[in-house]
Amino acid sequence: LVNNGTIQSIADAGTQGISANQSFADGIGTGSGLDIPEYFENNGQIINICTSTTATNQARAEVQWANGPTVFKNYGFIYNASFSPNGAGAQGFYYGAQSKDLTLINSGTITNYCPGNGYALWIENDGDRGDIHLDNSGTITSIGTSLVFLTGHWGPPSVSRTYYTNTGTYLGGQMRFYGTPATIYEAGQV
Repeated sequence: LVNNGTIQSIADAGTQGISANQSFADGIGTGSGLDIPEYFENNGQIINICTSTTATNQARAEVQWANGPTVFKNYGFIYNASFSPNGAGAQGFYYGAQSKDLTLINSGTITNYCPGNGYALWIENDGDRGDIHLDNSGTITSIGTSLVFLTGHWGPPSVSRTYYTNTGTYLGGQMRFYGTPATIYEAGQV
């Protein structure tokens, strides 16, 4: 999937039934079968906004679970916003795999805004192998949340590693590495 234009998802709270007082705005949602690779490239913009200030909101640019290796490259602009402190909030990327490599390369801008729960990046591998690669030379910001990113391994003992390189900028909340050894190169602004 290559985006050279605009992907936009804007939602307000539902008013009746099972969606009453709930708001969901997802830009891209994908999954893959065993060993099928996924490749995403954003050269344009991805905008996801939940407008309600009281609803149970969830705004996400990319929600993905893969059983194959995945690469996401952002050269453009990604904006996620949830204007309510309720619900899951703004979650820029939820990016996961089962024993496969996950790679996120950002030289663009990723901005996540939420007055409550949320994060800019969550990258997770639940298998016993497969590495996480996070390379940022752009700007990743999470405003109003306690977490900029979390990378980690939840599952059986593994030989996985996290490789983190930053020559760009991270702004907002904590940065967490969980469950695997991490090789860190920091030459940017945190």
